[in-house]
Amino acid sequence: MVEAKGLSVGYGNNVILQEVDFSLPCGCMAVLLGSNGSGKSTLLSVLCGNAKPQKGTVCISGKNVHVCSGRELAKMVSIVVPDTRGAGALTVKEIVALGRYPYTGIFGRLTNQDEEFISKAIETVGIGDLKYRYFGTLSDGERQKVMLARAVAQDTEVIFLDEPTAFLDVGGKIETVKLLRKFADRGKTIILSTHDLHSALSAADTLMVANKQKRILTCGSKETLISEGVLDAAFPNLTFLPDSLTFI
Repeated sequence: MVEAKGLSVGYGNNVILQEVDFSLPCGCMAVLLGSNGSGKSTLLSVLCGNAKPQKGTVCISGKNVHVCSGRELAKMVSIVVPDTRGAGALTVKEIVALGRYPYTGIFGRLTNQDEEFISKAIETVGIGDLKYRYFGTLSDGERQKVMLARAVAQDTEVIFLDEPTAFLDVGGKIETVKLLRKFADRGKTIILSTHDLHSALSAADTLMVANKQKRILTCGSKETLISEGVLDAAFPNLTFLPDSLTFI
């Protein structure tokens, strides 16, 4: 479903991660880990087609994301980022409805089917009580849930998330990870970066660990990468505790 070959990412001549190769199947939940500055957000931006790689390719369902049109790409991937500023004058329902943009005509008219997707997304994420609130009046955690609902309404094969639990309380973090796990079990490919290790690791199928010092990304099952000490190598100042899935 999502495949990277010979991928190098960075800025200008500055290489952050190099020679990245991996293949993620449908229904996989992959968790991207690494210290600050290790290239997680840059890699996500390249994988979803928002930024160009320095070299290499990214394909989703066999299509190179960097030669797809914007509308075609929006039917393949949806993105949830931690920056929830702006759009304060729109209601929650209007924000979620933006997820249907790739499927509407040039006039942006919503069909009955679009309305069903919007209602289902709002129900799935559990924000029905916020439906008619203005986005600008919501807390950071509520806004994050709205952006997740928009991604659900977009109904793509792949969902990329950059720190999706950043503004949530403990209950919200656990609830969100469980929801993402449910989407993966239904066949969607989920790729998320996070510092919330315990809940994310417990639900992950695959780990993608960025090593800042070596500029490499190691991918594999969480059992394999934990046993091989890949997490310890990526966070040299910390010690990983496999039994509790935490660092000290």
